[in-house]
Amino acid sequence: MSGLTVDCVSGVQHEGEATGKFEIINDINTYIALPQGEYVKDRAVIIVDVFGIQLNNNKADGFASNGLQTYVPDIFEGDPIPANALSDPTLKFDREKWFATHSMEITRPIVDKLLEGLRENGITKFGVVGYCYGARHTIDLAKKNLISAAAIAHPSRLVPEKDFPDLLAESNVPLLINSCEFDGAFPEEACKVADQTLGGGKYKPGYKRAYWIGCTHGFAVRGDMTNPQIKAGKEGAFTNTVEWFSKIPRQKKMPKAKSGKKPAPAPFGASKPAKVVKNPLFDAHPKNFGIGQDIQPKKDLTRFVKWPEYVRLQRQKVVLHQRLKVPPAIAQFSHTLDKNTATQLFKLLNKYRPETKQEKKARLDAEAKAVAEGQEDTKKDKKPLFVKYGLNHCVALIESKKANLVVIAHDVDPIELVVFVPALCRKMGVPYVIVKSKARLGTVVHKKTAAILTLQDVRSEDQKELSTIVSAAKINYNDKADEIRRTWGGGLRGNKSTEKLRRRAKAAGQAMTKAAAQKL
Repeated sequence: MSGLTVDCVSGVQHEGEATGKFEIINDINTYIALPQGEYVKDRAVIIVDVFGIQLNNNKADGFASNGLQTYVPDIFEGDPIPANALSDPTLKFDREKWFATHSMEITRPIVDKLLEGLRENGITKFGVVGYCYGARHTIDLAKKNLISAAAIAHPSRLVPEKDFPDLLAESNVPLLINSCEFDGAFPEEACKVADQTLGGGKYKPGYKRAYWIGCTHGFAVRGDMTNPQIKAGKEGAFTNTVEWFSKIPRQKKMPKAKSGKKPAPAPFGASKPAKVVKNPLFDAHPKNFGIGQDIQPKKDLTRFVKWPEYVRLQRQKVVLHQRLKVPPAIAQFSHTLDKNTATQLFKLLNKYRPETKQEKKARLDAEAKAVAEGQEDTKKDKKPLFVKYGLNHCVALIESKKANLVVIAHDVDPIELVVFVPALCRKMGVPYVIVKSKARLGTVVHKKTAAILTLQDVRSEDQKELSTIVSAAKINYNDKADEIRRTWGGGLRGNKSTEKLRRRAKAAGQAMTKAAAQKL
């Protein structure tokens, strides 16, 4: 077996800012990059690598910019090989000890759960690219025909003498291999086994192996871009993979079944259609809908209605918020948590709803009764864990760093009540999220509305779920402080103005999307 070599934890960490987002899909923390504009909705690319989703190199933005919706699952659950293993070669990282706690048997169910969740969302075809450690998962998925296309680069943990014959015998998934000249995990002997087993047209689904001279293990993800050969190999491997996945066929509609039998011809020729005899007692009177003539047919008069003042005011307020430029401190409240993660969050919050008045009274009565009966020395029940609410109370918990997670409503009015809370959370190092809406937060704490909730401690069985949500909160909110500080909101044009700009650009021979015209 080609194991994890020292090259697996070496390389160069690339700079740049990711443009995708993190969501929880089927309980799996996932980095998502979606293409701009139109794209095929039933196909997706999944990336698996040994450094997990935290390393900037593994972000899927490149695939998304080429029209492929891309997902990167957190298969190591927040504990990948540390990124400083790349920047500090002297770091004595024990890769074998790490692999013992992150074996294929542990991480494979996570990949399967992501596939299951994406299928529930309507995605039917998957292309999986495995870099280094991820090649093992890619080959296993291809053997069981769970995906539509496979690509691996500088693979490790493979057994060429067994894996490639198994593919030949069991799989109908096309395979692309990006190999390199200097690779201890997938040496030249392994390349020969792959070519002899699958090459020469033997592997009917399709096989291709690219060989990049001067490149080392990890070149496709962590390669040194200052080296011309490695730069060419990295870019070439990426282009190969995009073209390989672009060949995944679209979902075809099944043709309607045709009957093989033809009806027998009429024995005395085709019968003539019977002439319809009109009843002379009923005359046709076509209606004339001209002015002053017949009554007009019923139509929807909604746009002619004079709406009540409160309706007009709230609609005009929405339009003003779209047209005017909104400063970053307020615009950040329009970037709410995604639906999947929000569902997981409220599922957790509902487990810790505060006591109702009746429940609290019953608990205190039971304690008082125990004291009256002389059982005050017995161990008292601990006060139940529940969500804390109330702006002043929550702010005090944040300032004392007792809050593990802060949940803020996106539609608090006036916004001045909570506009300072995100900055306070970042200052105190407390994870926070912004969700829809104050009414939904209110249902958690038995109120009509709630501006802010705070979660302190949870039971041991919910600790993993909380840590997953906290991780998503830090990535999407706390760690994006600079981006939030620079991002203005509003400034969107109306439909009439947008269409006028698009026509003007078209007359000038320029292409302009509706989204681009709105922001001008």
